[in-house]
Amino acid sequence: MKEPVYRVQFNASSCAFKAFVNGCPVFESSGRNEVDFPATVNGWLNARTSALRVEITPVAGLDRLDPNFATFKARITASDMTQPIEGRQEALLGEVQLDMDKEKDEPYPIVLEQEFDVPTRFPEWTWGTAPRLDTDTNLERDANALIQQLWTTLQNADVRGVVGMQVVKTREMSAAMFQRTDERDADVASDIERLVKDPDARLEPLDPDGVRFSLFADNRIARVENAEGKPVIRFRFAQSRLVGRIPVFVTRDRRGSLVWIR
Repeated sequence: MKEPVYRVQFNASSCAFKAFVNGCPVFESSGRNEVDFPATVNGWLNARTSALRVEITPVAGLDRLDPNFATFKARITASDMTQPIEGRQEALLGEVQLDMDKEKDEPYPIVLEQEFDVPTRFPEWTWGTAPRLDTDTNLERDANALIQQLWTTLQNADVRGVVGMQVVKTREMSAAMFQRTDERDADVASDIERLVKDPDARLEPLDPDGVRFSLFADNRIARVENAEGKPVIRFRFAQSRLVGRIPVFVTRDRRGSLVWIR
């Protein structure tokens, strides 16, 4: 394939789950709604052999999965983005499925794992060689500074400033998705401009208690979160009452600087 896109197609009902590729979070569900979602995972692939891990639990408030309703399946696929969408072929690389007859007496979380081959040679991502992070005062200080800068830049509707904060993220995701860096810059700028100029969107204040973290990929990546485990940058849309969130995953580069990578 010239430009393969790797996806994990999730289909689930009546169960909560968290899914990881190479130790990095790619999707999660509370289980309150049926899931039919393809997650693109190119940006988390860093080896010829990668691994999917899924942790399944009952929906909050329930003690057990209901064998009559709980279902889960994940299919790992690759397809060539250069081919027309109509008639584009998918190669199946692996799959996992919940077997309630087999797993009904297992402790939670129920863990499903599947290794799969990645013939594409992706670059070595910054986090692949990053030092392990500690949730210490230095990480908290640097993450708070990054989040404050991002929030202020969005508040000022400084589109180029937001793009400038994503240099590493843009470079790596351009490589992951076979896109020119300037094209991805333009796409990001367009999305941010549309968001900050939307009269219906209000940037929510930052949590006064600061940030928290979840660590992934052998503690080389931190997801910056609030007390609820959600992204700290939030836009509230008045008419729909929906809340949009901007996830921020960070690591340290070789100079020790905290950088936004995903």
